[in-house]
Amino acid sequence: MMLMIFLVRIVAIAVGAYIAGRASGDPPDIAGVAWMAYITQAGVALGLAKKINIEYVTWGPGFATLLIAVVVLNQLVGPPFFRFVLRFVGEAKGSRVAVVDAVVDEETAPLKKKLNSEPESPATVDVQDNTSQILRRKTLVS
Repeated sequence: MMLMIFLVRIVAIAVGAYIAGRASGDPPDIAGVAWMAYITQAGVALGLAKKINIEYVTWGPGFATLLIAVVVLNQLVGPPFFRFVLRFVGEAKGSRVAVVDAVVDEETAPLKKKLNSEPESPATVDVQDNTSQILRRKTLVS
């Protein structure tokens, strides 16, 4: 039962984070891993477990124990996922991906031209988002 609740919670967070990320304009690769950063959020769940334990004497303690077990699982799995996400989006020291964002307008057009004129390597990918005019270059850092 605990594992089922744990998995349903992870799937719900993943779906919600992806939909919210895409709705806010995040690229699909970043929206696809954003859920990993939210796994360790446990404050409300612990407060709910305490309230259930106090309010429902017959079944509350058992259910509260189950909720706390799910929170413990989330606390064990969450930090490695969070570290992966930070490295994936290039926000952590020692990241394998360096991300350069530039808003493309008249002033930054030379930057766009320079980035596009550099020789492509298999480790470099350019993504142009036409709706927000953002040029993103991701380069794997060795």
